[in-house]
Amino acid sequence: LNGFAQKYAEQIAKSNPSFSPVDKPQPLSQNERQLSPPEIYRVAAQSVVVVIAFNRNRAEVSQGSGVVIGQNTIATNCHVLATADTAVVMFRGRPYEATAVRGNKEIDYCILNTVSLPARIARIGRLSTVMPGQRVYSIGSPRGF
Repeated sequence: LNGFAQKYAEQIAKSNPSFSPVDKPQPLSQNERQLSPPEIYRVAAQSVVVVIAFNRNRAEVSQGSGVVIGQNTIATNCHVLATADTAVVMFRGRPYEATAVRGNKEIDYCILNTVSLPARIARIGRLSTVMPGQRVYSIGSPRGF
């Protein structure tokens, strides 16, 4: 996630001290190993949703992916919602209506709220720990897959 979504997740953590979605960087112990790409997917996919945008006639106008950054809170791209009147978050084939949108259109990140979303909150590392040359994986839902 870029700085906007990370800062939003940090705000959630400040307002709710019992929960912090932002991981403190920890070195691997001798007994731990790095996850393989399939293991990374298995963990991260539990925090990825499909966002479907609808017009006022309930016709689909756009779709994209989102990541769960707090309880019932999803970060997605604003361009997915640009022409929408309503939106639905899909997780494991079930719809969850989006109830609020806020964000920053200039950097194309918007925040959606839902109710009773059973997805896991993504573990978000600190942007400052990312180094050039590190391997990066991206999980999304192109065309709803």
